[in-house]
Amino acid sequence: MFRALAAAAGLCLLLNGIVLVGIDRVTLSEVGGRTVGSMLTESYDRPTVGEYGVAALIDATTDWLRSRVGPDPADDSRLSVDPPDWVGYAAVSVGFVTLLYAAAIPGPKKKPRYERF
Repeated sequence: MFRALAAAAGLCLLLNGIVLVGIDRVTLSEVGGRTVGSMLTESYDRPTVGEYGVAALIDATTDWLRSRVGPDPADDSRLSVDPPDWVGYAAVSVGFVTLLYAAAIPGPKKKPRYERF
């Protein structure tokens, strides 16, 4: 079961990475733009985990996403996301390595056809 899970995750990462290599900008739908926009503008009560804890990771991710999300040049009413160039290549690499790992995991043990007495 773990082998199939690793293969599915690797294939998903590989295919999404191939798509990300080929695109320059993603324009969100109106619903997606409202969802992402509300996530980036609303303030939240941050847990006090410490300087290098989960709160710092959430802040860093939100700040990075704020720098990458902006109005679409063709249509100002929609938001667009501009992913960096390295994200697609990283996803392809991690997906391929995960697929190789899934292939290296031993499969289930086969039962012999006939049992000896």
